Amino acid sequence: MESLLPMTPLVRNRDELEPNEDGRVPLFGDPDAGMPYAFRFRVLPGDPGERPHHHAGFELGTVLEGEVWIAIGEPVHRASAVRVGTGGFLYVPPDVPHAMWTDAEALVEVHGVGPRGPGGFLDGEAAG
Repeated sequence: MESLLPMTPLVRNRDELEPNEDGRVPLFGDPDAGMPYAFRFRVLPGDPGERPHHHAGFELGTVLEGEVWIAIGEPVHRASAVRVGTGGFLYVPPDVPHAMWTDAEALVEVHGVGPRGPGGFLDGEAAG
């Protein structure tokens, strides 16, 4: 069986990490391929990209800076949200609706095994 994982070590220093066109900072792998992946992204107050959505793969997340609010499950309601502060961890199972927001800027790192998709926003639009 052919491995999709690189067979050489990968080290990327903070000054080498640049956001892509989606605003994510890719760290490892490809969320759309059948392999492990990791990326970081900034959550900004009122960011519409984290409105209620779901995707086919699971996600593991760590809040690196700041704090976020996350609502998981159906229906997604702000009243049921949990605050996750710096150093906090979260797990979202496959196909479970969730939303994330913040009152101030936060940095989140996400790990999973792809492919993440297909998924979508609960209003019918495609999600990553």
